[in-house]
Amino acid sequence: MTTNRAVRRIAALLPGGMLAASLLVAFGPTSAANASGWVDGADEFPCLDDVTCLWIEGCELDENQHPVYPNRNGTTSYPAGSYSYQGDAAPTTPTPTAPTKPTPTKPTKPTPTKPTPTGSSPSGTPASPGATTPSDPAGDLGLGDEQEQVAAGAPSALAAPVLTVKKDSVTVTWEASPNAELEQVTGYLVRFTGLEAVEFDATTFTHTFKDLEPGSYRAAVWAENAAGVSAGSPPSEPTVVGDDPASVPGTVTATGEVAPGAVVTLTGAGFAPRIEGFEVELHSTPVALGTVSTDDQGGFALDVTIPATVAAGDHEVVVLFEGAEVSRSPVTVVAAAPAATGTGDTATVEVKEGSGAPVPDHAGLFILGGLGAAGALSLAWHLLRGRRRPTRALAPA
Repeated sequence: MTTNRAVRRIAALLPGGMLAASLLVAFGPTSAANASGWVDGADEFPCLDDVTCLWIEGCELDENQHPVYPNRNGTTSYPAGSYSYQGDAAPTTPTPTAPTKPTPTKPTKPTPTKPTPTGSSPSGTPASPGATTPSDPAGDLGLGDEQEQVAAGAPSALAAPVLTVKKDSVTVTWEASPNAELEQVTGYLVRFTGLEAVEFDATTFTHTFKDLEPGSYRAAVWAENAAGVSAGSPPSEPTVVGDDPASVPGTVTATGEVAPGAVVTLTGAGFAPRIEGFEVELHSTPVALGTVSTDDQGGFALDVTIPATVAAGDHEVVVLFEGAEVSRSPVTVVAAAPAATGTGDTATVEVKEGSGAPVPDHAGLFILGGLGAAGALSLAWHLLRGRRRPTRALAPA
């Protein structure tokens, strides 16, 4: 310790760290201490432990007077110099690594997971008819999908948008996020039935979709900020492009026996195409049977159970749209088959305890009759034997 301190004092008086290092090498290491836990900082004394002031065991200086440490068990800080470890190919010049600034990941915009419904292609161009509209035309809006995840810090969900129809165009209008400034909303996404999501800036609150085919349409909106996309709004009320569906009468036929409690298939044809919300009832006393949507050809199929309370006779299947009657189709309800009562020529059967088999209840009569017959035969047999027995002679007095 004393020798190294003296050397360090001398080195402080001499110019340059090279001479100081040479003096240390000339004096040689004073101890083999701290070789497995050394500390050597960015000073003018390489290979000298800054904690113990002792030479680091096994440390050497290369031809450029750069330290070559024996192992990696210590601590170094040479931002301006070079050093290496024994066994390395060449000295290492450390390059300070600046901390990486985390980049927030922007969640993927909601995308529909169901097939594109009829009426429009993803590009917004009217599609050719032929496909079948899903039973829920609003389902392609992506609402409630498992893939719809909301990131922490994303905006609050919006209210349902409002749709306005003008000929073959639908204008979607939505309200700004109530916390737009606080949540730093940067834009909005609008999804319209049959179309991909359309993105708008934070100052836009309306958009018109044009050249739409006749049918029902809905819309939903999302808010967006740097953290991600909000949950989807509730879907709008459906709106209809084209003729009033109530003005296009169709027909309904039933497949299967129409009887109380029976399941039959009602098939509709000739109604307005691509319309959701048709109501099907059985009259004269209205009985709701279900709600349907029509496909590209204006047809539908609905499996229903005829209520057990419906009386046999002539009835009508009535289709309505928003409370207005669209069509009436006659149907005859047949009487239900009578249920088996268990009466008639079927004999009543009881099970005798311990017998393991059913025995008719009139079997006892046969048993009693058999016992009576056996008794009569036994009596006749004894009488017959008595008549044949010989008479004994009386002894003389």
